[in-house]
This record gives sequence, structure tokens and C-alpha cells, in this order.
Amino acid sequence: MSEKTGEIKGKAKEMKGEMKGKAKEMEGEIKGKAKEMKGRMKGKAKEAEGKNKR
Repeated sequence: MSEKTGEIKGKAKEMKGEMKGKAKEMEGEIKGKAKEMKGRMKGKAKEAEGKNKR
């Protein structure tokens, strides 16, 4: 009995660790994409400004 509960707890901890790791990865990806998008938007805005000035 105690062996099994220990196993289950161990697996639960592993799972939580994996979930946290994946969540952090996802956050990193989302932040990276957001920065990319902002960079593109700024680039497009500058392009548009350049066209308007001509």
C-alpha cells in the first residue's frame, strides 16, 4: 500500500514538474512571438511612414 502511494505521489510530482516546464516553455514562445509581431508592426509602420513622406 505505502509503496503504491509513494509511486503515485512520485508520478504526480513528475507530472507537475512537466506541466510547469511546458507552461514556462509556452510562455516563452508566446512572449517571443509577441516580440516578433511587435517588431513586424513597427517595421510596417515605418514602411508606411516612408511611403507617405514621398
